[in-house]
This record gives sequence, structure tokens and C-alpha cells, in this order.
Amino acid sequence: MVLQNVAHQCVKRWSLQADARYAVAHISVGSLIDGDWYVDHTGFGTRRFADKHAAWAAIRRLMYLHEGAWGEVPPSAELPHEFVSADGWRVLYSTSEYSLYGTWGRMADRIWGSYTRAIRARRKIRDTRRHWERSGDITLRRYTDPRDRQARYVVEDVCGSKQQFLDHPDRTVAEERYEQLVRAAADRAYPFPWSDVQGVPLHVVKNPKRIFTTLYDGTSEYFRGQL
Repeated sequence: MVLQNVAHQCVKRWSLQADARYAVAHISVGSLIDGDWYVDHTGFGTRRFADKHAAWAAIRRLMYLHEGAWGEVPPSAELPHEFVSADGWRVLYSTSEYSLYGTWGRMADRIWGSYTRAIRARRKIRDTRRHWERSGDITLRRYTDPRDRQARYVVEDVCGSKQQFLDHPDRTVAEERYEQLVRAAADRAYPFPWSDVQGVPLHVVKNPKRIFTTLYDGTSEYFRGQL
């Protein structure tokens, strides 16, 4: 259910504060034009309920999943979900910023485990390997979301201990983001061992007999003599 496409009236709204500046999750409850009720949660989406009692029971269950205090905010408050953008991008997991992982409460590891299994089960569509001194990869995969069974495209960006997983339902948009990340990471001092993005600096190994490089399309080429 997409709340923005349905006439609704918010009755109550709560925020779970991660710290003094940032609310990691929101819950809202209200009525729909047909008389049903809805509950909307940052990490678990929107569900429809036949009556107010069922909706309030769902709210109690959702609040129980999280540690910390829920504070009531005005129903009209603008509370954007910063890791679910209006243009379809989701920040599934990140070691450097808030993500959907942080909104799943006590179920976070279980849910994220189902995502990582679904993602790892699929082959890479695009792949760039970072320099050995900056270990990691930037990859693109098509996978099936384990929660709603929809096909999505995930861009995984790993650099050392930093990880970020972004996904989008459209392959063209996801490929554009993949190439943007690769170009932003390109550094002639730390060239990629391989990449399928044209024009980025690649690693070249020289020895007395030959010079070896990995081309942008992932194939290899040898050059006789010296450059």
C-alpha cells in the first residue's frame, strides 16, 4: 500500500529519537477514505486495518521492537524518510549513516540477513575492484526483495570497513548511480585492478618482457616492449 496515493487523515504520529538531532524512525496512524485505518512505519511500510483497535495493537507491537522512547509529534509534522527517497532510492544498509537497517529494531539482523542472502545469490551485472590499498568493490546486482518479492537493483559500495547498499527498481537509474560512484572513486594514484566503466584509471604492471593492463570491459591485453 502506498499511502501517498490514498486519501487519508493522520490522527497521531510518533518519532523515535536516535539522538538529540535525528529521529531514526516514525510511526503514524490515521483513517482512510473508505473507513479503514492505516499504520505507517519508516522501516516496515504502510498496512491497512479494518478498525482502530487492530491498528493500535499493531502500533504497540512496532514500538516494542525498538529500544528508546517514542515521543508524540503533531500529526501534521513533516517527517521525511531520508533513506527512502521520493525517486525510488532506498538506503538498505550503511556503516556511515542511518539506513533502513536502523529502523528494523530487534528484527534488524534477521531482516538484513534475508537481504544479504538474496543479494549474494545473484551474479554481478557490473563490477569494479578497488586498488589493493583501498580494498573493496563497487558492484551492481539484480535481486528479488525478500519482503515484497519485487525485482530491484542494488549498488554495493565497499571501501575497507565502510559499506553502503543502495537499491532502486529501475536498472537504468541504478547503473547511472553505479557509474557515478566508480568515477567518484577513481584516483590515478590508486588505479582500479579492473572496472567496466570506460575511461577510469586502471592498474598497469610492467616487467622486462611485457606490460599488462586490464581493460575497461574486463578483458586483458598485453603490450610488448615499453610504454
